Amino acid sequence: MSSARAVTATELLRMGEGKRELILGEVVELMSPGLRHGLIQARITHLLMSFLEDAEPAWCGSWNRIHAAS
Repeated sequence: MSSARAVTATELLRMGEGKRELILGEVVELMSPGLRHGLIQARITHLLMSFLEDAEPAWCGSWNRIHAAS
């Protein structure tokens, strides 16, 4: 959506529901993430969780203790 003048944050809030961003005074409609996005997100989450469960450095030790109880 292109406008002749810059839109303010207050005006953006008045537009109601919808996925929009305000970039340099211009309202940009956002698309919802699709299937590919979800698959990539799930894969990254799986890899990260595998790493945290296998490697036991000091910074993730508390994570393992919390989830070992469940």
